[in-house]
This record gives sequence, C-alpha cells and structure tokens, in this order.
Amino acid sequence: MLVARLSRVAALVVALLTSLALPAHAVTIDWVPVGDPGNTADTTGQPNPAGTVVDAFRIMKFEFTNQQYTDFLNSIAATDTYSLYNASMGSNPR
Repeated sequence: MLVARLSRVAALVVALLTSLALPAHAVTIDWVPVGDPGNTADTTGQPNPAGTVVDAFRIMKFEFTNQQYTDFLNSIAATDTYSLYNASMGSNPR
C-alpha cells in the first residue's frame, strides 16, 4: 500500500533527522501527536477508511519537502553511512 510505504519512509527520515545533529540553518519541523492506542478502526470512512493506532507517536504536521531532504542530505554528505542518497533520486520520483 502506497500510504504505508510513504509512512515508513517518512518515519525513517524523521528518525534520522532527530538522531543527527544538523547545522544551525536546519529547518524547523512542526509535530502533531497521534494518540489513542488501541482505538477501534474506522472501516466506514469514505473514500478511505482509517486504521487503528497501535502506539502513540508524533508525525510531521506538513509534508517533508524536496528542499528539506536536499538540505538534510547535504548536511550529512561527508559521512552518508546509511546510504541515504541514491543517484536515481534526481530522475525517478519513486
């Protein structure tokens, strides 16, 4: 499912951003709490039903922009130990 894949990618980026010391010019990220673990899934939602929340967590309020990710990659360019950059990123949106 595309949403699940994007959520995993976003979670990885967020985890890496919060674990690395970024330069002073780093962007500010607004966070929103998602809570109510164990809630009942809403299977009636139209057009998209909503699932249940397994664990409380925080998610970015706004989408992570290409520029923010570029700034992040540039800040770790000297030591990209996690291989976060791939040359096809410039031509392949997936």
